[in-house]
Amino acid sequence: MKSLKTLVCVSSFALCFGAASMASAASIVRPGGPGTFETPTATITIKTPSSFNQPIQCNMNFKGTVNADGTATITSMEKRAGGNALCGAPKMKGTWTLTADSVSTGTITGVGFTVASLPATDCGPSPVPGLWSNSTNTLTLATTTALSGGCTITSMSITPDPLLTVTP
Repeated sequence: MKSLKTLVCVSSFALCFGAASMASAASIVRPGGPGTFETPTATITIKTPSSFNQPIQCNMNFKGTVNADGTATITSMEKRAGGNALCGAPKMKGTWTLTADSVSTGTITGVGFTVASLPATDCGPSPVPGLWSNSTNTLTLATTTALSGGCTITSMSITPDPLLTVTP
């Protein structure tokens, strides 16, 4: 009898855990299926030891890929014309992964960059919470986020091209 109660309890836990996992699953979708995207109108505002913790707004172009598993990866970032000259200094560390937690929230994991100028900066990798809007096709920062290494991202607005969608 005790083993039957244990089996029912374990089965119920597994069923509830699985249902909760499925309820929060969402996918990033690109028209035509998996493939590349870029963000020609992205802006990000950061504070770093290299900027003496003063906010610097940067116009950036992030490039990446939407993957078959419903995630997306950012593989490069480059300064766009205009904006603060210091924005060309940060060098992206590794690959950043975008995961949709729901149709309106997600997380960018692995966010990190270095700046070689004095004082040198080595930030992240750290997770960054995001908010997604299908109606405006925009990923924004959910909250000011501190990265390891003394850096802070205070704002972010990323609009991918082609237009991406987050589906439940």
